[in-house]
Amino acid sequence: MDTPQSRLRPPDQPAAGSEPSLAVSAPTQTLPHTAAPRPDPGPRFEIDPAAVSILVDTDNPQKPLGTGFYFLQPQYFVTAKHVVIDRYTGLPRRNLVIVQAGPDYPHAEVLFRHPTVDIAVLKIDRPVCKTPLYPSDQRFTGEAGLKWYGYAPTLSHANVGVYAVLVGGPADYKCEEPRERHDGIEWVIRFDDPHCQPGHSGGPVLGMGGGVVAVITEGGEGWFRATEIQSLLPYVAFQFPG
Repeated sequence: MDTPQSRLRPPDQPAAGSEPSLAVSAPTQTLPHTAAPRPDPGPRFEIDPAAVSILVDTDNPQKPLGTGFYFLQPQYFVTAKHVVIDRYTGLPRRNLVIVQAGPDYPHAEVLFRHPTVDIAVLKIDRPVCKTPLYPSDQRFTGEAGLKWYGYAPTLSHANVGVYAVLVGGPADYKCEEPRERHDGIEWVIRFDDPHCQPGHSGGPVLGMGGGVVAVITEGGEGWFRATEIQSLLPYVAFQFPG
């Protein structure tokens, strides 16, 4: 089945109060995406068009699993742990691909599962992204410049190979009670945004300079939660050598 590449353009800055626009493609075409409105969109930033993508299990390609992003090095791809772990067996899915450079999509293998937080790192056999995302030094303070990226199932037509990614800019968020883990504190934020959908899990939340502030780990219609990327960083030097 021919399917489009999953690509992202640098977020546009729509006028405040306008509705987000999202373009879907016919099979084999690229899929452009635009940003949802925010009262204060903050400065422009650019990311590699291939930095964010959609994960699919080839056993069921008509039901994408979620979102993810290249991180730190081209071969590493971060997503939510529950996206890539089989809920019945508790084992990593074995037929993961990233919807890019089709029809022979890059294969993804689960390399690392965070022991306490819903974050996983995959290794990509043929990376498409040349400039991975990087961690932001911005913490959960203020809202200026935050943008989230996530697969939008209600705007997609996976049965004909059309996958849509939404880029949003939440008007506000709230910090939830920190969760104490044996390896540190998990900081969590919640967004209430009418454009949020199931399928965003694993997508990045980017700060003002385009760095990753958090990873979306839970959500539904109109809301999601995201875990601060700092939860992953203590494992980077040990698990992912340069």
